[in-house]
Amino acid sequence: MSASLFRFAVPACLVLLVLLVQPVSAQPSIVSRTVVSMGDFNYPVNETTVAAYGDKLVAMWNVMAWNGASFPHHRVGYAVSEDGGESWTDMGFFPRPDGCSSEQLDPTVVADPLGEFAGDFIGGAVVRCSGSSPVRGHVARMPDTETEFDEAVELSNGSQTCSTDYTQLAVGPDPNDPQGATHLYMTCFTLGNDIGCTNPESLALFRSVDGGETWSSRTFVEVNSTILNLVAAPWPVVTSDGTLYIAYNHRTSSSAREIEVVANASAGSGQFTNLTLSHSRISFTFPDNGLMYGNYIAGDFRVFHPLQMAADPTDPNVLYIVYHDFVTAPEDPEDDADIDVYIIRGEYNGQTEEWEWSSRIRVNNDSANVEHDQFFPTIVVDDNGDLHIAWFDTRNDPQGPDDDVMISLFYAHSDDGGQTFTNHEIDEVAIDTLVLQQETFIGDYIRITMADDAVVIVYNATGMLIPWPFTLYVEQIHSARIVWE
Repeated sequence: MSASLFRFAVPACLVLLVLLVQPVSAQPSIVSRTVVSMGDFNYPVNETTVAAYGDKLVAMWNVMAWNGASFPHHRVGYAVSEDGGESWTDMGFFPRPDGCSSEQLDPTVVADPLGEFAGDFIGGAVVRCSGSSPVRGHVARMPDTETEFDEAVELSNGSQTCSTDYTQLAVGPDPNDPQGATHLYMTCFTLGNDIGCTNPESLALFRSVDGGETWSSRTFVEVNSTILNLVAAPWPVVTSDGTLYIAYNHRTSSSAREIEVVANASAGSGQFTNLTLSHSRISFTFPDNGLMYGNYIAGDFRVFHPLQMAADPTDPNVLYIVYHDFVTAPEDPEDDADIDVYIIRGEYNGQTEEWEWSSRIRVNNDSANVEHDQFFPTIVVDDNGDLHIAWFDTRNDPQGPDDDVMISLFYAHSDDGGQTFTNHEIDEVAIDTLVLQQETFIGDYIRITMADDAVVIVYNATGMLIPWPFTLYVEQIHSARIVWE
């Protein structure tokens, strides 16, 4: 079957696309689609995240109150599947702490894998409790037998008032008891526009050692007694031996950044170690258009510079980082920027006691140096050590660089440690900016996870709200399920 699977206008709803993927020589095929929940023109949705424990999945996303609705109505929505993604509950709203009625954004979710809280889900987001107060992180737990979150717990920003931004959760074994208990971590970076904030753009961390019941105040990550500053988009993972790793973008100038990684084997307390990316240290520039960490692709949609990192569950000494890079800057800001998706592999050398990092490998397989964009990569490594990566892709845009752009969803698989990848088109018209006609924000990330033997991708997409007589399209949340047999 052709790698180009389908192009269709979906109803205004959250849609589940179920694909059975045959051995690596075959192509994915669609066997069913499931309607999950309704959409709304006034509330675009984006920034998806998903986690799984067995066949149970929890997906979360932003519900943006634009198009005339007031700013404080931004919320985080969620839905639950208890059959591996075959069906989903109606959308609920993630709880906010008592007394917090203002905007809520940046969802993140993990599933507790073992110990007393095995099977529980922990969701998180940021919230502003009043119009002028600093933004804070907050979390809530969903017990393994439930489909709704408990009351939210507000996290303390500590002694400084810096707002918390871009929260991401990670869960993994207690380094002192890898088989018996887990620790939870939430990373963020700080915003410096608040009175009393003396460490803006710093890498910060919250920790919980009791399953998320209580959390430490926000602390700043230090290497050699120096707080890590000029940081964006931190991404935490915990390996099977309980070591916490955090990858992040380090801004070296107004138009340049580097990817760096720090590690801590003491449950996130004390000093971190900087894992220098040696000769293959990732450093690159991007056009300066007034945004500190982003640029616009065709269609005038902002593209932030996030990265994602994944640990190999079969080997605690192997890490993977995916990101998108600007290869060439467009002369016209309305043109595509030729963004590509890359991966680098890190492996700890026990003899030298140093981390060794590969050169970057291009994941997307379209023609090089062509004005097509691949961005927002997301990665998961399965229990066999195989890599699964998904991203947004404009290679199918029939008009080429233009004000409007057709964005597809692509997926890649590797069974050789990221040396080679097969590419598969999952959704030919995930987002069509020509018919969307809304704001210039499609989020900052999408997310992929493993649900038993299935790969599940949750992403924002364009869907039809009113088919006739006045056709109207809106942003929705779609989910793709991929199974290797």
